Amino acid sequence: MRDEQKFFQLLKPLRRRLLWETILKYGQIFFLLCSGIWFIWRMLGRSFFIVHLKIWLPVLFFLAFVYCAICFFRDKPSWYQTVLIMNEFIPDDLVLTAYSVLTKEGELERLIARAANRTILRYLEQALKRKKRCVSFPQLEASLLFISGGFLPYLFPK
Repeated sequence: MRDEQKFFQLLKPLRRRLLWETILKYGQIFFLLCSGIWFIWRMLGRSFFIVHLKIWLPVLFFLAFVYCAICFFRDKPSWYQTVLIMNEFIPDDLVLTAYSVLTKEGELERLIARAANRTILRYLEQALKRKKRCVSFPQLEASLLFISGGFLPYLFPK
């Protein structure tokens, strides 16, 4: 296997983990947006007559989904971000140097890539076990507050 292919093969689990963290982040934002939309819809529906009620709510949820999907694809982790995170665990910027010389041909570049592959293999478990808070508790609390606030009109009829 070529050194370039092996380099990306070794970094693939870390990139997959970053991808799941990003999916979870935007899933929470989507949940917050939908619960906020539902809360505002319930409060406005209590005060005003909303025409075509069954159409507006799914359309607003769909727009929230489109917004989160666009933001996700914009912020999707790249190979460079993966290399930077792996570089935090390996001394002397070896991974970043190997990433910058992967496309070049030469004896020195090949030796750098092989050294980086050996070092990545040694430190990959440590990088995968890094502590990163994926769940944002303030967002979840706000979402649950919006949902519980949306049930208030049911408790107090007009």
